[in-house]
Amino acid sequence: MTRSRQSAGDVAAFDHDPLTAESVLDDFVSRLPWREFETDDWIWLHTQLVA
Repeated sequence: MTRSRQSAGDVAAFDHDPLTAESVLDDFVSRLPWREFETDDWIWLHTQLVA
């Protein structure tokens, strides 16, 4: 299983302990093209992270 894919077990683990999602979120955020971000991109990222 790769870090970017979620299995049913991952979702259950996230529901039980949200901190288990940290590695998945860290991987997601670290792959973003920060230097190319515009205002709309920052809004999108914020929306994704708080959802």
